[in-house]
Amino acid sequence: MTGQATMPVAILIAIVCWVGTLLLWPHTGDAHSKDSLWDLWVSSHLPVWGNRTLSLLLYGVSGYLLTLLNNQFALIRTRASAQTTIFLLLTTACPLLHTFHAGTLAGITWVLSLFFLFRSYQDLSPESCLFHSFAFLSLGSLVSPEMLLLMPCYWMGAYMFRSLQLRSFLASLLGCSLPYWFLLGHALFHGQMELFDGVWTLSHLGTFHPFHLAPWQWVTLFYLFMLYIVSTIHSLLTGYDDKLRTRAYLQFLMLLIAFLFLGTLLFTDAFNYWLSLLILGVSILSGHLFVLTQTRASNLFFIGSAIGLIALFCFNLWQL
Repeated sequence: MTGQATMPVAILIAIVCWVGTLLLWPHTGDAHSKDSLWDLWVSSHLPVWGNRTLSLLLYGVSGYLLTLLNNQFALIRTRASAQTTIFLLLTTACPLLHTFHAGTLAGITWVLSLFFLFRSYQDLSPESCLFHSFAFLSLGSLVSPEMLLLMPCYWMGAYMFRSLQLRSFLASLLGCSLPYWFLLGHALFHGQMELFDGVWTLSHLGTFHPFHLAPWQWVTLFYLFMLYIVSTIHSLLTGYDDKLRTRAYLQFLMLLIAFLFLGTLLFTDAFNYWLSLLILGVSILSGHLFVLTQTRASNLFFIGSAIGLIALFCFNLWQL
C-alpha cells in the first residue's frame, strides 16, 4: 500500500473503469440536485464524455488535497498517498458517482475546510482559521446545501481543538455567511433573485426520506461502514503511538464520519453528495489502518477489503 507504483496503478484502474462505464452505460447517473442554483450552473451543456472527464479530474484534485492534508498534519505519520489511492478506488467502485454532480465540487471545498479547521488546533488566535474553514464549508453548500448541516459538528471539532471561543465562534458565523453575501450581491445586480432564494430557503432539507435506499446504496454503505468500524477500533487501540494533536484530528474525523453516515441515512435524496464526503473521510481512516499495521490480521483484512471492493464494483455494475 506504500509502494511507489501503488498510486499510478490506482490511477490507471480508475481511468480504465471510468472509460468502461462511459462506453457501456453512457447516460447512467445523469442527475441534478433539486437546488435551482445547481440546475443553472450545471445544465448539462457538456457532452457525456466531457461530463465524466471533468468528474474524474475533480476527484483527482480531491485526492491530491487528501495527500496534502496528510503531509501537512501528519495524520498517518508518513508522507504516504495511501488515502488518495483508497479514495480513487472507492470512487471507482461506485459508477453512479462517475457523473459530474454537486458532491464532486463539495468534496473539494470540504477538504479545504478541514485544512483550516485542523490549523486552528490550540491556536491563540483561531478567528482567521475558523473564518476560512466555515467559508469553504459554506462555499460547498452553494451547490450542496446539505453541507450546512455539518456546522454543529465543526463547532464540536473546534471545541476539541481548544479553538472555540466567542470571537472565533462569531468569526465562523461571518465566514459561513460570506459566500451568501456575494451571491446576494450578484443576484441583486443582475436581477436574478431566484438564484439566492433557491439556495437560501434550503426547502428540500425539510423533505427527507430516511432509510429509503436502493440495494447498491445499502451494499456500498455497509462496505464503507465496515472499513470505518475496523479503522476506528484500530485508531483507538493504538492511539498512544500518535501525537496528541494527531489523536485529536483522528477522533474528530471519527465523529464527523459518524455524522455523515447519519446524514446519508436520513437525507437519502442527496445520497451521492453525502457519499462523496463519506468516501473522503473513510479513505483517511482506512489509510491510517493499512499503512501503520503489518500484522497477519491486518494483512488478511486488507486482502478481504480488496476482494470486497472488486465485488462491490461488480455488484454496482450489475445494478446498472
